Amino acid sequence: MALDEAALIDGCSYFKLFGQIIFPLLAPATATVCIIKSIIIINDMYIPYLYMPKNSLRTLTTYLMNFANAQQGSWQVLAAGIIVVMVPTIMLYIFFQKYILSGVAAGAVKE
Repeated sequence: MALDEAALIDGCSYFKLFGQIIFPLLAPATATVCIIKSIIIINDMYIPYLYMPKNSLRTLTTYLMNFANAQQGSWQVLAAGIIVVMVPTIMLYIFFQKYILSGVAAGAVKE
């Protein structure tokens, strides 16, 4: 890549090169990985039942599943619970939206 070679020729150290040139270019990919990993963690149901039997260690989806079992037939309350579970993922997307869109735009440009 031309940017890192130019920075090394100018006397930039490897840590400064990573911190000021390479990592800002990786910000869209980092944001995407954070969103995908958080969705996987939030939606995980098998691992909490397998390794974390305490009620205090449950994830949002396991709470939603127990809530659905308790609300037999009350679809309005269950739909509200589903929306509450979706809120953290939507907030992550809103927070990282500028990084994701800049990554899509940067990937479309060729040198």
